[in-house]
Amino acid sequence: RGVGDFIEKKPDRLCPLNGALQTVPNPESLQEVSSVSAPMLKRLFDLGLLIEEKEGTPRDIEFVIKGEMIYIVQHRS
Repeated sequence: RGVGDFIEKKPDRLCPLNGALQTVPNPESLQEVSSVSAPMLKRLFDLGLLIEEKEGTPRDIEFVIKGEMIYIVQHRS
């Protein structure tokens, strides 16, 4: 199975508007498209394994992607 097999329909998204995040409708063309490319998903998977290996237990990882960079915001067991 590929990444596309696991994509949920996304009718809405959060957007910064007037200094706050607001829910807005997603264009139909984006509702069933992955927000993360397959290569980026692989990088996230590998990073998760690396963090788990270093910490010794599975982790709950929060991250931000900007361009091609992945920033770990926090992780916890």
